[in-house]
This record gives sequence, C-alpha cells and structure tokens, in this order.
Amino acid sequence: MKPKLTFIICSVLLAITGIVMIVFAEQMTQRLWPDADTYALNIGIVLRYLMGATIITTACILFQARKISDVESAKQVLFGSAAGHGFIFLTMLVIKFTGTFNLPPPPLILTAVISILCLFTALKPKSG
Repeated sequence: MKPKLTFIICSVLLAITGIVMIVFAEQMTQRLWPDADTYALNIGIVLRYLMGATIITTACILFQARKISDVESAKQVLFGSAAGHGFIFLTMLVIKFTGTFNLPPPPLILTAVISILCLFTALKPKSG
C-alpha cells in the first residue's frame, strides 16, 4: 500500500474515534464505571474529552503527513506511528490482562489495525 493511502486511512479512523470519544464521553464513562460517584464520573468524562482531542490531533498530523513527497521520509513517519500505536496497544493489553480494568474490544482492535497497517507500509520494499 502506498504511504499516502495509509496516512489517509489511519487519519480517518483516528478522527472518527476521537469524535466518538468526545460526543459520547459521558455515556462511555458511565457505562464503564456505573458505580462511580459524580465527582469520579466528571473526572472520567473530562479525561475522555482530552483523549478524544489528542486522538484527533494525531489524526490531523497523519493527514498532513500524506503530503510528504519523499517515500523514505513518509515511511519513517509511518514507522514512528506504528511504534507509538504498538506501544499503546501493548499498554492496553497489560491493563486488560492484569485485571485492573476491562477494556472494550474496539479500541484494542483499532489500535492494533493502525499499528499493523503503518508497520506493513513502512517496511514494504520499494517496488519498481
């Protein structure tokens, strides 16, 4: 896959995720911690807003990176994105399997897909 297409796919997936996190911050937080008091829920909602905004920021950076004309430079950015998302994925797995919090499957799947897609594109040999 060409780096430009990978940048576009990843940025769109991340932008949608960030928007969903912001729009449904309250519902997600209440669903994950139904027994939390109001103060704790408010903290969770604010943190979800911030995570959503951070995800949208990453989407914007990757979307602008699609214009990198040098393929090797684009692959370096994609490798960095793969490493970062891979680290997020591993962190989520640790959280899930240590039993401290039951993460829902969609963020795990999305993070793994983005990491693999970026890594696959970054390591793909030059064709032609």
